[in-house]
Amino acid sequence: MNRIYQKFNHILAASVMVPGLKGILILDAHPQLLVLMKDILSEIISIVVNPPDHVYLSSIEDEDTLWGNKSISSFLPSYTGLLRENNGLPRIVTIPDITRLSLAAQRACVVSIGSDIISLERHGQHESWIPNTWWLAACSRRDIGDVSPHLLDRFTLRLQSPLTTDISDYEQFSCSMNSDNWKIGLASINKPWPVWDDKFLSFVAAMFPNATSMRRDITLARLTIALARIKGQIQITNADVIDAAELLGVIPEAKRYHNHISYNQDTIDGDKDIEPFTDISEPQSVGNLSEPSKLLKKDVDEVISSKQESDIELFDNTDILIEDLYPEDKIISNHDIYSLQIPISTHKFRIKPQGVHIGVKSATTLSDIAIVPTILSSIIYQPIRRSKKGKLKLFLSDLKSYRRLTVSKSILILLIDYTSLKEVDLEKVLEYHFQWAYKERSPIVIIQVGIEREDALYELRAYKIEMKNVLSPNMAKALNAFPGKATPLAHGFELVLKTLQNILNRGRNTINAARLVILTDGRGNVPLNASYTLNYPYGIKREGIEDTLSIADKIRDFQRLESFVISPLISTYVNLPLNIAGALDASFEVIDTYLYKR
Repeated sequence: MNRIYQKFNHILAASVMVPGLKGILILDAHPQLLVLMKDILSEIISIVVNPPDHVYLSSIEDEDTLWGNKSISSFLPSYTGLLRENNGLPRIVTIPDITRLSLAAQRACVVSIGSDIISLERHGQHESWIPNTWWLAACSRRDIGDVSPHLLDRFTLRLQSPLTTDISDYEQFSCSMNSDNWKIGLASINKPWPVWDDKFLSFVAAMFPNATSMRRDITLARLTIALARIKGQIQITNADVIDAAELLGVIPEAKRYHNHISYNQDTIDGDKDIEPFTDISEPQSVGNLSEPSKLLKKDVDEVISSKQESDIELFDNTDILIEDLYPEDKIISNHDIYSLQIPISTHKFRIKPQGVHIGVKSATTLSDIAIVPTILSSIIYQPIRRSKKGKLKLFLSDLKSYRRLTVSKSILILLIDYTSLKEVDLEKVLEYHFQWAYKERSPIVIIQVGIEREDALYELRAYKIEMKNVLSPNMAKALNAFPGKATPLAHGFELVLKTLQNILNRGRNTINAARLVILTDGRGNVPLNASYTLNYPYGIKREGIEDTLSIADKIRDFQRLESFVISPLISTYVNLPLNIAGALDASFEVIDTYLYKR
């Protein structure tokens, strides 16, 4: 684990030593690890600059929360946003889960991380400042496809979390990271910067021959300079580039070699044993690398062969680092590239603007005019316009209209038979449909069939839960309900029918399309009449199944309804879920074995 501790120490120290390395993303980060990284980074910044402030971003921040607002009256307090200028003092922004950032926070990250200057023009605010902010975020590898590529591109420094859920691993890692080893490298912070030439830049560019972003080349160059500064060198060497590439997960594991950066006093005080940059025959410019992969292989081999045999140490399996720190390059992004835009409306004409207003914008039509913001906008220019007799003079440029929250045009309805899905990971099974609901900003209705109740009689009924969207905090509780002993599938279908009637058959309802997902094995053992009367049924044969199929025929008649039936792996009565899918005219699929809980 020593190699892992060293890597974390180098990344955190490098982010302070060289500007432009302030975006750090930790993959599969344990919550306690993120807190530990924040504390150590705060201590490093306190030594080099000043003690930083701390800000946390989640899914609830809006524009006013991030950038503040300016009061129009002495009686109304103004609010300083979380990301506004901090009088030049440093700040650490911690993002526990980057996949759950609000859209406003995502836009703020994209425009702020790596920027040399930030300009704010908003609601009478006219400010510009040089940012002094470090960004520390966490993300799961399996969810990396849900994050905007533009946002991921800003976090060029990457780390792989070595922690598991075992608390002993965290305690060991915490003790190692809290050691004072990283403080010794900061002794060279006031020394002259190392020098480099065009060969160094060509060598750096060759490390990412197929990179999707130039930010990675720039990050590798900056990280190399930071490592050279930490070692107190006056000239950048090939070994520094290789070390920096290893930290970014670029060099293949087979070519890695042991080159621990020593913090002994000889290296800091003097320039002993500094290997000059290896001469590259026919150096190429950064912008014209015809065969960068050959150039990379040639120089990496030269550096490795120049090491003594005793210096080479291939990592064993227990100390190996995950080399793929940019997993978004190898997966298909699930992120909606148009998520920052308003969804296309299916209505040709809109009589009245819909949605809760969340701000204002310059008016392009005379509908939905915001009266108070229009007046406030014109008041600023009244001294210039010099209106007579104190009258308010308005121009077309003063007109403001409301910016409204997008109204969803679709809904996701889930009917879950908990008695047939005891060993199934529902979040993984429904992941595709949750992604659709997230992109469409759809509300969600969950029909719970066969859940455990305190009074066993009430297990004869299904229950409906309504949620605003897929990010509702009640989602996990609804999916993890305990199964009961009865399966009122027919009553669940009845609730689906009533829900569709209330939503799709209302004249002025904004929702005009629905997606129905049913997870069941089809074995409904409670007739519809028993669900209404709460009387235990006796001598039941196919009554519950027949009631379910008859209601499914009615559901099929709805227009603009897309239906899916998902069945668990069953060995008996395999035709029951198929009959339901046929009655609904729905798509049918069986849950794969890897989606079952281990």
